[in-house]
Amino acid sequence: MSGGIESDRGRYPSNPMTVPLYFRFRTPVYGRGFAADVHIRGRITCVEEYGATCIYGVNPGGLAAGGEDMNSACLDFKSGLAATLFDLAEDADTFDEFKAAANDFIAATDEESVAEWERARSGIRAGTTPASFLRS
Repeated sequence: MSGGIESDRGRYPSNPMTVPLYFRFRTPVYGRGFAADVHIRGRITCVEEYGATCIYGVNPGGLAAGGEDMNSACLDFKSGLAATLFDLAEDADTFDEFKAAANDFIAATDEESVAEWERARSGIRAGTTPASFLRS
């Protein structure tokens, strides 16, 4: 058959590989009458699917990013994280308001994300996640 719609079935793995990662992030943030040096230690899942890499925040939850490879996805995640912190600082009238909002954002997660991260960590420990993905 020529022309028509082609299927992606078989082109990508049916079970995307999920890798649990810890990350550290640090950035200065400036608000109304305050400056803060924000340090974050959190957890993310990195998923290779459909020819791209997606990063999903566990702590902080509610933040996702993507790119052609792990490096570009990480840059997108960091950019989104910084933009969120800058927005929180802009909305805060005081440092204490910013600190509370930033801490709430960083601590936010959901049970599904935590469970997925734990399953992926178990896969690493069991040796079922190919090490080649970890080196990219």
